[in-house]
Amino acid sequence: MRATERPLLVRAGVLQKGILMSCVATFYKLDNSKYDDFFKAKENEYRTEKIGFWIFKKDVQVLEKALWEFLDESSLEKLDFDYSGFLIVTYLWTYLDKTDDYLKSIDEYYSIITAEDSKQMLEYINSKPIVENEIIEFIKTEDSLIGDEELPEMITIYKNTYDTLVKWLSSIEENSFGILHLAF
Repeated sequence: MRATERPLLVRAGVLQKGILMSCVATFYKLDNSKYDDFFKAKENEYRTEKIGFWIFKKDVQVLEKALWEFLDESSLEKLDFDYSGFLIVTYLWTYLDKTDDYLKSIDEYYSIITAEDSKQMLEYINSKPIVENEIIEFIKTEDSLIGDEELPEMITIYKNTYDTLVKWLSSIEENSFGILHLAF
């Protein structure tokens, strides 16, 4: 999907870098011993509660404990992305266009990566470093809202995105796994 085919809000999240944080990205590293606990916490994140009166009762999903709280408590490392999470989405799934081979989606908010997949994804990302001319061409092709005067800043932002991903993926070792949380 081209960036210009996405809703303006998505593109604005990329354009406005910290001004409009319509999506926040957080990277977690957890010990392998927390793998089952993560899925148990995900499963128990909500409980069903009956509300209403007499025959007008209905089932409502109530937040028991947010999954991000479990991640904050259990993670070995936490890395908050400095820009809109939509930039991560654009970089990983549009620019690199091969991320699904490594990063497995759990739902619309969480993705998981094993140590082995992290190593392979790191090799793939390193094989596609940020080259200014390629990024300029990508930005001009994918998002016509960015003007020439904004290109130097966008190149810097893409380089920072690359550096953040390399840092996170490099931290995931043999006895750990990673979680990418995108909060919309």
